[in-house]
Amino acid sequence: MRAITSLLVMICHFMLITSASAAALRESAACTRTSSVCVDGPSTKNINGVDVTKDCWEYKEEYQCLEKDSADYCAPLKDPSAKCEVQGQTCLEQSNEGSVCVTRTSILAMWI
Repeated sequence: MRAITSLLVMICHFMLITSASAAALRESAACTRTSSVCVDGPSTKNINGVDVTKDCWEYKEEYQCLEKDSADYCAPLKDPSAKCEVQGQTCLEQSNEGSVCVTRTSILAMWI
């Protein structure tokens, strides 16, 4: 039977970012639209000699995205030579919608 010689608690951080590229945001599974506001409308515009009326011609959309922190604090423990096993994970902070874990604590046991 193996004995646990130490328990290590590592916190892997994920930080919230914002981005200007709406096309890239729509393609990213890690982004959620937080607002959509009409910035041009309602009005009638002449397009190629034809009057066209719309409730809104242009929207400003804001997104909240998650991007992994550039430093992977858990990398040394994920290495097979570290002989660590994940014993549990707890979400410390969730996104505003509550659908994504922003900061997570992982408890790893090192077996010697």
